Amino acid sequence: MINDQEFQRFTEQLYESVLDVKAMDGVLATMCDLLSSSYSTVLHQDPNSGFAELVASSNIDSNLTQLYEEHYGPISPLLPYAKKYGVGEVFTEEMIPDTNVYLNSEAYNDFFRPTDSDHLLQTMLSKDPSKISTIVFRRGPRLGAYSLEELTDFKRIIPHLRQANRISQKLSNTKQTATAFTDTLEYLKDGVLLIDRWGRVVFHNRSAKEILDSNDGITIDREGRCVISLHQERAAFSHLLSQVSRRGLHDHIHPGGSLRLSRPSLKRPYCICISPMLQADIGSNGQAAAIVFISDPNKAHHLSSQVISQQFGLTPSEARLAIALVNGQSLSDASKKLGWTKSTARSTLKIIFSKTNTNRQSALVSLMLKVPIILN
Repeated sequence: MINDQEFQRFTEQLYESVLDVKAMDGVLATMCDLLSSSYSTVLHQDPNSGFAELVASSNIDSNLTQLYEEHYGPISPLLPYAKKYGVGEVFTEEMIPDTNVYLNSEAYNDFFRPTDSDHLLQTMLSKDPSKISTIVFRRGPRLGAYSLEELTDFKRIIPHLRQANRISQKLSNTKQTATAFTDTLEYLKDGVLLIDRWGRVVFHNRSAKEILDSNDGITIDREGRCVISLHQERAAFSHLLSQVSRRGLHDHIHPGGSLRLSRPSLKRPYCICISPMLQADIGSNGQAAAIVFISDPNKAHHLSSQVISQQFGLTPSEARLAIALVNGQSLSDASKKLGWTKSTARSTLKIIFSKTNTNRQSALVSLMLKVPIILN
């Protein structure tokens, strides 16, 4: 029987593992020792298709886990019983209603028996319509079926296994959401900064990095805080950022605002918009209290000719002319750059007007600017 000291050491190891998926293999190894098992796995399985994924394992060859995932898991005769039993209930091979079906199955004779894993001890950690999560222990006939004492030990451990599984799932979901959010920001043309309540930049997308690296009006210091070149603009930026980031008990959330940042290069100023974020968790980087958008009016609009063609049915040549006009070129300049005569440019523009249901260059440019711009 597991003594109190062993139990405490194990639970500490278990809860530490929720922060590191790979550490779960060590948890299973400890449990194999405590429950005298040959090997152990944590298995995710689709109750409908039988698709199986072993997310953690101990004392079992990786080739065997792959074989189980690809073949024996989906055809295992134990799957129908897993659907019937409740989460947290103990299940052994002795509880299988039709033992003959199990003993005569391909999974038992070609996988479990040759791997010296006749005897079974398992419980479901979670169950929903699309996934059953199970922790499984197996051992051979030499040690025999799991004893009543071992079942008692297992039942003592199960609540902690389930709790650790719930925490792990929540952390995983949070991480996936944070990754999807920051990945989306990477596609934006404008620079984006996520700033915590202490004014530190906790994330910037690629466009923002280009702006910060240029050190032309805005950059970040060694502590990760934004540095604005001009003193007056620095004060305005800091004040607005402070208002937006404030999260006191009785504070109303500031709606944000915009300002312009001058540039030592004398290029047109950056357009800055600062908005609040309700403590958005972005994973290991922390929590963002404000989001800052930085638009560079000097930067060309990188419209994709392929996207423009797909949206409006333009030919590649028509799309190139439309993009040139969006980027501020005159029809004359665009025709020269494309190597066309003015007559060809004018006739092509008329076709573009017809396909886009516009009749002026200003209307065409306005329409094109509404097409989403994403970076490769």
